[in-house]
Amino acid sequence: MTWFYEDENDELRYGYAITTELARVKSDYQDLRVVNSKAYGKMLLIDDVVMISEGDEFVYREMLSHVPVGNHRAPRQLLVAGRRIAACRPVRPPHRAPRRHRKP
Repeated sequence: MTWFYEDENDELRYGYAITTELARVKSDYQDLRVVNSKAYGKMLLIDDVVMISEGDEFVYREMLSHVPVGNHRAPRQLLVAGRRIAACRPVRPPHRAPRRHRKP
């Protein structure tokens, strides 16, 4: 196990316990790594900056689904595209449920 550190600024540093490096690709423009961490699961690093991890994926799913549905006056239908590969899943607000579209 090794440690990976990401410096946010001069006063803040994040540390991640890395168990394995699953992939690494270097190009002329960036250094891409996929690692497995103890606390967050698989993590995507680009130029040694954490982009996303399995442990915080729910944050992105919440932003993609709750904000648009919460700001719509009368949501009636939800579209979920690419359910097996996309991070967004249907989330229905508790105070109002969209109607299901019935096939003719």
